[in-house]
Amino acid sequence: RPSAPVAVAAKPRRATAPRVAGRSLPGPVAAGDVYAVRLREDLWTAVYCHAVADDDGPERGLVEYLDVLTPAPVVSEQLEGVGYRDRRNGQRWQAWCTGLAKTTGVRRVAQGLVAPPHARKHEATRLRTGAKDLRYTADLHFDLSG
Repeated sequence: RPSAPVAVAAKPRRATAPRVAGRSLPGPVAAGDVYAVRLREDLWTAVYCHAVADDDGPERGLVEYLDVLTPAPVVSEQLEGVGYRDRRNGQRWQAWCTGLAKTTGVRRVAQGLVAPPHARKHEATRLRTGAKDLRYTADLHFDLSG
């Protein structure tokens, strides 16, 4: 006697998923971009990109911290009215940063934003860093001990 046919479960069809919140917005680094930066598991901040240059090496964005700390990645709706976060010693800080589009823990959350105003004009900077270092330089701006 033949055995009963074995039913093979059909693979579920994969629906096209809507864009998942938390993924980086696509496209090249550009002035007006805002990037969420993961400082630790439960703490995120953001940087604003003022300009882009690639004249003598890898593409870099001129970034400055925004005055925001959140337990989850920053979303564009949280950026309205947010200004810059100066260093804890009161100085304005900007740096040319490489790797914004490809560093783990750094994701673009907004594009084409107008730069928030700042009371002090910033002089040209030669300071260079990588996006991976943004989580460490944030300590110059925020009290992260708590």
